[in-house]
Amino acid sequence: MKANMDQEELSEEHANAIKTAFKIGGLRKLHEYLDSENNKWKTIPLNIAVTGNSGVGKSCFINAFRNVKRGEELFAEEDVVETTKEPTPYQHPQHPNFVFWDLPGVGTGAFPKMEYLKKVKFEKYDFFLILSSQRFTENDHWLAKEVTKAKKRFFFVRTQIDVDVMKRNDLKETEVVEKVRDDCLKKLKADGFCEVESKLFLINNKKSTTYDFDKLTTRLIETFPAEKREALVLSLTVLTKDVIKAKQTALQKRIFLYAIASAAGAAVPVPGIGVAVDIGILFGAATDFKKQFGLDDQTMENNALALDTTVELLKKKLELKSFIISASVKSVTGLCASVAISKGTENVVKFAVPILGSVIAAGLSYAVCVGCLTSLLRAISEDAHTLNEQMMEMLSQSPSISDAFE
Repeated sequence: MKANMDQEELSEEHANAIKTAFKIGGLRKLHEYLDSENNKWKTIPLNIAVTGNSGVGKSCFINAFRNVKRGEELFAEEDVVETTKEPTPYQHPQHPNFVFWDLPGVGTGAFPKMEYLKKVKFEKYDFFLILSSQRFTENDHWLAKEVTKAKKRFFFVRTQIDVDVMKRNDLKETEVVEKVRDDCLKKLKADGFCEVESKLFLINNKKSTTYDFDKLTTRLIETFPAEKREALVLSLTVLTKDVIKAKQTALQKRIFLYAIASAAGAAVPVPGIGVAVDIGILFGAATDFKKQFGLDDQTMENNALALDTTVELLKKKLELKSFIISASVKSVTGLCASVAISKGTENVVKFAVPILGSVIAAGLSYAVCVGCLTSLLRAISEDAHTLNEQMMEMLSQSPSISDAFE
């Protein structure tokens, strides 16, 4: 295993800040600095505007994207009759700085076109999702052009595609979807929108596992303002194949923060290799990783409940390895020992020691932590892929899902 450590993340700026923190307040100040850096993404405001006329399914979409169910706190009431009277914020239940704003449609009620941008406080939003359940209107087109003028980004989201499919039982599902897509693209291009194929998404706004919902999430990550992109990735709880990959990349870049903290506070010896690690920090990293990938205790219980089984049977059925690897001090130190002699570790030591030598005497301890956390992150992300794929497959099966776990 090659210990993957991005040079740009262990920059001279980081190294100097680490040395300064340690010089000022020893391990306590060092840990404070590392913890602050690791959680900085949680303080970055993420504001996504969701606009469209009454009945297009804005509330359903906002709930689905945040994984919020009816009866839960922060649920957006799904009332197709009531018109949004003012911009309404809906925080993500786990990440309060991640907010979806339900905006009134352009030209509705107290929001005439000429006053719209000012009244909705246009400048505060990072991204605009323009929803329609039928054809995108002239006002929708106008807003998209205003967003572009302001050098912001938008997507057109055609909702309730499942309703279209049900209405057209004379056609195959794929034929209905393509017919709706072609119709939308034709009209948008006629109004001057170029390369609009990458900005149009057809969704069932109540289910994040169907039609273009995956593509929408992927493109949102790719197109989001660069300085906020990582914060968006780490805030998402709708897990798709691409979101899991993006999370793994973002977390890999942060491993050095955990590794420095663990090596600096080394207390638990790793059998056979003469180094020590701070096992509490490694366990903390494992907990953080699992929460990011929906493998934390609460989410696993929710998944097991949805499948009418138990958490233990679910883990066994899907052969989720990360739970075994991170189950005890012995298993984690064993993982550390195995990666210590792996190919590539010595390169991390050579890189780490010149920069961090004044803070961490044992460069090998740092390298072992990097290798251990990289292996752990890989195992957890692989389990996330397995769970995500199998959940979708099992939920699509007929009634007795629980029989699959006997």
